[in-house]
Amino acid sequence: VSTAGEIVERVRSLLEQQGKLSAVRATWEIGEGSEQLIEAPQRLEQVLVNLLLNAIHAVEDTRDPHVEVCLRRQDAPGGRLLARRGDDPPEVNYLHRRREELDRMGPGSVETSEEAVVISVSDNGPGLPPEGADQLFDPFYTTKEPGEGTGLGLSICARLVEGMGGTIEATASSTGGARFVVRLPATNEVSDATEDRTTETA
Repeated sequence: VSTAGEIVERVRSLLEQQGKLSAVRATWEIGEGSEQLIEAPQRLEQVLVNLLLNAIHAVEDTRDPHVEVCLRRQDAPGGRLLARRGDDPPEVNYLHRRREELDRMGPGSVETSEEAVVISVSDNGPGLPPEGADQLFDPFYTTKEPGEGTGLGLSICARLVEGMGGTIEATASSTGGARFVVRLPATNEVSDATEDRTTETA
């Protein structure tokens, strides 16, 4: 188990050590929500690495390439993010069944989280393809040149996030590029250490 803030910092350290961030300006905004404990840290790390590598690839031909990671806590959309129960067996996930029950029985039928931990990855690249925005999370769909991608990265990200009870969506960033937003259910399990900070690396 790791905090959301620790996971973001590990991903940042990994990409910096590999030199992936050397050609971009990266901003890391770690706000409220960094103390939230995440039960499946490796899954979230895999998601963030994939999203960041996609963002770095998207800004390769951009003047002043910039990627931004923002971590914060906010109200869950409609209070419909499902909370993982403490009595769930390790590595076994029943969230999809609870989601079906929630859809069938309505609010109050299963435990939901009213708050969400939100991690967004934004870039100032060319943005989302207008003709394929709805297909981004479909297996084998890719906007990359032949041989540069399998089209599985985002579909795997979606599966991992949904398995954690969360959601992932793609929207336009404030700079006209792409912005991917991961929302995970917030719980009362938090670390005592809290700190808001924004850092930037060139």
